[in-house]
Amino acid sequence: MAIPIRSPREVDAIGVAADALGEILAEVRAACVPGATGVELDALAARLIEDAGAQPLFKGVVGRLGVPPFPGVSCICINEQVVHGVPSGRPIREGDLVTIDIGLTLGGWCADMAASVMVGACSVQTARLAHATAKAAELATRLIAPGVRWSGVARAMREVASEAGLGVVPGYIGHGIGRSLHEPPRLPLLSVAGGDLEGTDEDLVFRPGMVVSVEPTFALGDPRVRTLDDGWTVVTADGAPACHEERMLSITAEGRRVLGARPGGRA
Repeated sequence: MAIPIRSPREVDAIGVAADALGEILAEVRAACVPGATGVELDALAARLIEDAGAQPLFKGVVGRLGVPPFPGVSCICINEQVVHGVPSGRPIREGDLVTIDIGLTLGGWCADMAASVMVGACSVQTARLAHATAKAAELATRLIAPGVRWSGVARAMREVASEAGLGVVPGYIGHGIGRSLHEPPRLPLLSVAGGDLEGTDEDLVFRPGMVVSVEPTFALGDPRVRTLDDGWTVVTADGAPACHEERMLSITAEGRRVLGARPGGRA
């Protein structure tokens, strides 16, 4: 399938959805304090999405055969939970690392972003994980531009993980976004064989009009994962913390435009 090329007006419309999500994500992050639960954060996200006149993207998504549709409007991952965390009654504690991933549609256009929260005083190792994952996402937003190959961006993001002594979780990738949550292109950090992307079918050159989400997912220990019995929540196999960040951006003739960014925040 061809990669959609959006007009400036379409990018502006996607930007409106991303701006709304950026505001919502900032409010949910602020509510991520000791004693809060994923269920409570998800209820807040649901109310804010409704107040914005938007619709949730994740709620009701169909998974594997025999797995109930996703029950929340957000994915809430705590410590060893990597991605697709079903919001639960698990209390958030001081020192936890929480990743909040929210998707919505507004005016027929989709937005999807994730950000991590270090709750109170975290360990040095947890802070290293959180900072490196955010650094990799932000590095991608600076490197992506017309004529740039994704393989080079992915390599630079993996180097951030390597320098911090982290593992890159395979199988979870960035993607195009627009009318649908997941559109071409696919943006993995690793090839199917687990190596560099240069020369593979998943490498590409960025062009003006593309709109993408970049998603580094790093682990403090072994990057291998498993899925819990709920059929959705992915956790590290060794129980070590993981972190996931997601940024939206459009490629412009001049470079790139970060969508949904908020001053003073990382959304």
